[in-house]
Amino acid sequence: MKRIFLLINLSILLIAAGCAKKTLSNAELAAEIDKIKNYNQEQQKKYADLYSKSGDSAANIETLNQQVGELQKEVLNLREKINLSQNENKGQNLSYQDILYKESYGDFSAGRYELAYSGFKNYKERYPKSNFAANAGYYMGECFYVRKMWQRALAEYAATEKAYPKAEILPSVMLKKGLCQEQLGNKKEALNTFSLIVKKFPQSEEAAAAGDKIKKNNNASK
Repeated sequence: MKRIFLLINLSILLIAAGCAKKTLSNAELAAEIDKIKNYNQEQQKKYADLYSKSGDSAANIETLNQQVGELQKEVLNLREKINLSQNENKGQNLSYQDILYKESYGDFSAGRYELAYSGFKNYKERYPKSNFAANAGYYMGECFYVRKMWQRALAEYAATEKAYPKAEILPSVMLKKGLCQEQLGNKKEALNTFSLIVKKFPQSEEAAAAGDKIKKNNNASK
């Protein structure tokens, strides 16, 4: 296990060393960072597949995910030091806070869920009072939900609900929380969550979806 991580870190250092040999423009430096992110993603997939075939896969993948998270933080910290040109930002004067959220969402949309999770987590830790902090928490849950990792997703949704009880995205957070509970076989807890959504947000789309879940359960019980 240690040998594998040494190989990963050595490869990353070699890439970084290549960047250090010459002075790069902002665009070139940004491109090199993207190469490191893509390389890290490829390595993660490679070793996750390898560990899935071993008897100790769960522990190994969890340790690897922690390594991925730490690397992502380093990459994002480096991103903060780059002054992106107006052309790169399409004429927008974006702050690092905006860039971090935008890149994390981009990773999520592209299916790079581990990178997206690390980015959103970093965003929420750096800017816990931001208007988008609750959204970051929601997407942290989504990174697991789309992969049907119900328990991990549930934990993220529950944490976001607790930390941001007045967030605009709360109905969506609670609906996904209820769906995770349902998938995990916690029928009573799921129904309680759905009922609470209907009570707190009666005019929302989420309340309509929750109401349908309650009706289906009532019909099935007859």
